[in-house]
Amino acid sequence: MSMKCINTIMAFALLASASAFASVGSAIADPVSKRLDAAIDEPVPLAKSGDPRALIALAVKYHDGVGVTRNVPKAASLLHQAAELGDATAQYWLAKFYASGEGVVTDKQAAYGWFLKAAQQGYLAAQCEVGQRLELGVGVGKNFMEAAVWLRKAAERGDAEAQLRLGAMYIGGQELQQDLDEASTWIRKAAEQGDPAAEAMLGNMYWGGVGVTADAAQALTWCGNAARQGDATAQDCMGNLYRTGNGVARSPVLALAWFDLAVRHGNVDAAAQRDELSSEVGQPGVAQARALVASWQPGNLLPDSTAAGSQVNLFLAP
Repeated sequence: MSMKCINTIMAFALLASASAFASVGSAIADPVSKRLDAAIDEPVPLAKSGDPRALIALAVKYHDGVGVTRNVPKAASLLHQAAELGDATAQYWLAKFYASGEGVVTDKQAAYGWFLKAAQQGYLAAQCEVGQRLELGVGVGKNFMEAAVWLRKAAERGDAEAQLRLGAMYIGGQELQQDLDEASTWIRKAAEQGDPAAEAMLGNMYWGGVGVTADAAQALTWCGNAARQGDATAQDCMGNLYRTGNGVARSPVLALAWFDLAVRHGNVDAAAQRDELSSEVGQPGVAQARALVASWQPGNLLPDSTAAGSQVNLFLAP
């Protein structure tokens, strides 16, 4: 098993976990609205009577400024009322507010407490949040075993993020006893749902033979799926495949272009290989790679030498 590959995958896992703590923003509108009765067009009377769903509906109006002057602290206050009445949706979104400091003073401990209340009622997204916070020690002391319990609850219900995080915990053998079979099972489940981060991790596992039999074709497939979506880890993997010619025709120019894309999308570790290849292929190769990078569009892979009308010698020898 390659330690470089293990380190790559574990570094990726840490990056993936950070996405769980993004700002709430206007995202409250759609998830909450989907859980409201369509009949509640004017929630004020019901909200005054203490109906939690009406309180949430009114909170959405104040959060987004729909029919009222936008007032995020008021939205947070209304969510708090609904959360105190035991509504899991309100508890979850109130936790998000406390986590991000939107409408309230940031309070990671309060956020964890409300996430936990929602999770205990079976709120799927909250179960994943509780697991991640227990794993990372955000608003609560680190507890890897308890984190795995909550992540497994969400993973078994099909949450791709929980599946990815649970799988990642089994890889390094530091948070849980290493179990690469368990890791590959959960990461594959997330990848099969189209999660680009999981696709990138599974592709790297196939590239390095970590938890699965090394298979360059599978690495190319899974990393390709994620790379076309802009995942920097997968783009780095594509660069390695084309640099080594592992499962594909070797192409230093394509490798250079993929490494450059990876760096542009935040993978600083790819810079060293990009710079090494730049020296190897010389100015003509660098110019070709830059042209490929400039032509790349999300949803697409970089063209190879078989692309119709290709005018670039992608397989330029160093």
